[in-house]
Amino acid sequence: EIRGANPSFIPLVLDVVLFDFFKFILISY
Repeated sequence: EIRGANPSFIPLVLDVVLFDFFKFILISY
């Protein structure tokens, strides 16, 4: 998800990584 017009790509990368990690946990269960 994109929050506003933040020029930094770090928040976007963290969102993608956390989402993938959370999805991986859900799939594991």
